[in-house]
Amino acid sequence: LSQEWQVLYKPVEFEAAVDPSFAKAGNAALETQKGPSSLESRVTDVYTWIRHVRDGSYQLAGIISGFCDGFYVVINSNPSYLENILGLAPAMEHRHLRSILRLFVGPLIRNCPSALYMRILRPFLPSFLSLLLNRLDGGYKTMKDRDSGVSSAGASQGTEKDDIIFDQILRLLHREVGELVLSLVDEGQGQAAIAAAAALMEVKNGTAQAEGDNPNKGGVTGTQQGKELTEFVLACPDIGPVLVQLMCNAFIWPDSTASSRAMLSLQKVIPRVRGNEAYHQMLAGDLLGIVLLALTSKSNPLESIASEAALLHLLRDIYMNLVTITPLVRQQLLRLPGINPADLDYVQETLLGKMMAEKKQRAMLKDLIKPCTGEEGADSIRALGGVVPSISRSAKSTWSEEQRQLCFEWLETTEFS
Repeated sequence: LSQEWQVLYKPVEFEAAVDPSFAKAGNAALETQKGPSSLESRVTDVYTWIRHVRDGSYQLAGIISGFCDGFYVVINSNPSYLENILGLAPAMEHRHLRSILRLFVGPLIRNCPSALYMRILRPFLPSFLSLLLNRLDGGYKTMKDRDSGVSSAGASQGTEKDDIIFDQILRLLHREVGELVLSLVDEGQGQAAIAAAAALMEVKNGTAQAEGDNPNKGGVTGTQQGKELTEFVLACPDIGPVLVQLMCNAFIWPDSTASSRAMLSLQKVIPRVRGNEAYHQMLAGDLLGIVLLALTSKSNPLESIASEAALLHLLRDIYMNLVTITPLVRQQLLRLPGINPADLDYVQETLLGKMMAEKKQRAMLKDLIKPCTGEEGADSIRALGGVVPSISRSAKSTWSEEQRQLCFEWLETTEFS
């Protein structure tokens, strides 16, 4: 960013994000200049202009990042450029953070040459991912505290509207984070699919390159770059664990769309990190505890987030990849009432001793924990004492997810910007 642009952009973005009185001061200045009759439209015009300038800037930088390596050479030579763009992320509200994540940070990470991972991605990615984790954790905690508060029962209609806006923006941020996490661990498959779709459109439009002129035929280069990126982020001790924590927390944060992306991410990650002890407690300890709690409860507390079939898929992936690597898997299963070491020995010998379809593996694990279903089994998992977070959902609002979504869309088109 040029010095001239920073003079305009940086104070506006920063002040609007962290100082509520900034908007009031802007309103007063406009009222003084134009009079109260035109105030509302003028304020809306100014805020709309600022939003479009901001999002256009993010998008432009994201597009440039995909064109040439020179973009990264400049950033590598001038780290302050990246600091200027991302330095205000902690002060941004959720929707601004979602914009910069979707339009700039995602393309920046995915297009970065592997030779510059340590110089460009390593300095900012750990703190940025931790920021996202803390934002989502704090946001969902606010939702839970608000819904469980006694004073919330008599909330006015305006408060309900504000709650819907807050919830929806938080969920949209969460889904954007889920897409980013999946793109970091899918070994470039998503980018290869996009490249293949673009190539197909070129063929249909008659603008396809000659076969020998396309250096990325079939998305090969994109997939190779994706594999290098996945290997890098999972090998970094200050990046990989935060990514996996974001995936695991998706099962205690109430958004089914984001949890489905986390499920896909975990299916790709668990086999790759099975030999890395840094991930064992999160996967074989905390996450397995959440899965067993959901599967052994009389009513699945994760029903609106993940189905029983999805949880059984996850149980199978954790068990088959980690049962022989870490004792945590057996320790968690032995906490269930009625399960003894002999039962686990038989199941392990059967599942690992011969070839078996995944469907039969899931069925066998389901039969293992089926007798434990009920409050007693769930209480045994809860006895871990703080390792498994609370996943109960409040029923303050009787609105369905579809109703809340429709209400948010209406508010967004009428008065929310």
